[in-house]
Amino acid sequence: MARSLTVVALVLLVSVRLPAQTPNARLSAAARGISIGSTVRAATAGAFISGVYRGFPMPDTIAIGETGQPTRIALVNVDSLWTQKRSVLRGAIIGGIIGGLLGGAFGLAAAHVACETQACIDDKLTPFLVFGGAGAAVGGGIGALIGSGSRHWKRVYP
Repeated sequence: MARSLTVVALVLLVSVRLPAQTPNARLSAAARGISIGSTVRAATAGAFISGVYRGFPMPDTIAIGETGQPTRIALVNVDSLWTQKRSVLRGAIIGGIIGGLLGGAFGLAAAHVACETQACIDDKLTPFLVFGGAGAAVGGGIGALIGSGSRHWKRVYP
């Protein structure tokens, strides 16, 4: 009798899907949101696997690597998932702020030197806005160009 109970218990235990073996729905959704061909990095049990994202060869597995023989990773083994992004927006914002402040300062200095009437000297807002706007546009463009060459990792899971 004890032997048959042991066999029944083992059969039930093997057939039950344990939580650690169940793929995470958030991870699966995050992986499906990554464009095929993007550079990704997956952390699995203390190791990082980086390469080109190749999608889902099987429902619970992602593929990372070269076209010929990508590395397949089961979703249950993935601790975190990252994508590589370009820093275009960050560069444009930083460049725009710096360019705007430098352009505005140059506009104030140029107006102070070039103005001959009291009304012109008193008007500090117009040269600051004109030169500051131009400086922000130029600085933002230069910052975007610099940022397009810079990459950073963005975590998509967890």
